[in-house]
Amino acid sequence: RTGNGVNIPAFDGGSFDNRMNHRMKMVLNGSTVKLFLDDVFGAEVDFPFSDNLSFGFGSYADDVGPAGLGNQTKGFFDNALITGGSTPFTPMPPPSASAITGFSVQDGNLVIEWSGASLLESSAIDGEYTPIADATPPSTAVPITDGNKFIIAR
Repeated sequence: RTGNGVNIPAFDGGSFDNRMNHRMKMVLNGSTVKLFLDDVFGAEVDFPFSDNLSFGFGSYADDVGPAGLGNQTKGFFDNALITGGSTPFTPMPPPSASAITGFSVQDGNLVIEWSGASLLESSAIDGEYTPIADATPPSTAVPITDGNKFIIAR
């Protein structure tokens, strides 16, 4: 939507207005999508889709806050569950000699299409990245395991 936006009363006040980090979760089942914030249910809307989905996040903030900076929204995406198939992937401009150009899930592996000199992984987005053993372009299969995994091409 555009304009003034949509207020979700379940998220008004309380611990949601404390300028701290919060976790948003969306649960899609092919007919609806449910929105949760810190595991508090906020809204459910019709969403009869299950193929070729992409995710985006929009937010607005007011001018209340310290030193006139206003409230700010920052998004960190740290837990996406990919259950199968493949997704069209467009690298972010400008084009680079090193880039992840696509991915798919096959036989319990995340198959990454990429270019560059090395493919690196870390368990934290700001952690130490180490080379993925035997990774060679144009594609590398990485086993899907529990926990966080962040992957970059260099």
